[in-house]
Amino acid sequence: SSGLCAQKETYPGLSSGSWEYVVVRPAGASIFAEPSPSRRNQAITTLDFGEVVQVCERGQIGGVIWLRLANGLGWGFEYSGHRALSEVHYEELDERYRLRYLIVSPRLRIPIPLLRSPCLAGASDERNMEATVHSGSQIQVLQQVRVLTPLPKNTKKDVW
Repeated sequence: SSGLCAQKETYPGLSSGSWEYVVVRPAGASIFAEPSPSRRNQAITTLDFGEVVQVCERGQIGGVIWLRLANGLGWGFEYSGHRALSEVHYEELDERYRLRYLIVSPRLRIPIPLLRSPCLAGASDERNMEATVHSGSQIQVLQQVRVLTPLPKNTKKDVW
């Protein structure tokens, strides 16, 4: 558990640990001082779409899964009518990609965007673009992750 989290009181019934989450809601994720479903609980800041954060405590309070940010900024929620934050699930890299270089299809007519974070919902959002790769480029896959993300046209439905 993070030093900042260790200095704070823990909430009964919540789990402590270390998890990585990413903001999957294009409008961002609201951050609150306390994990409370009360309407008086006003957001103190917002995380940007695609931002990756460490979580040190999580659990359900008032029907909402709350996430304590390890940097001490406050609490976000995973889902409350729409998915705001989603856990990043690291997977073992497929044997076909390990220690190999691949060539991007020479037939492609447009470059492929490389994203800063594992968020497809805003793939065309320039804030999430790191660079582009062109046809014929040599690439190497280093990591593979899965993220539960809302469908662009139906934010109440999530897909892997």
